[in-house]
Amino acid sequence: MLLNAVEGKPQSFQLRKSKKDSEL
Repeated sequence: MLLNAVEGKPQSFQLRKSKKDSEL
């Protein structure tokens, strides 16, 4: 997950986290 943020896509990283939280 941190890799996404390092790649320079903080927005995508946050979106992915929100999606995972919703799936949980």
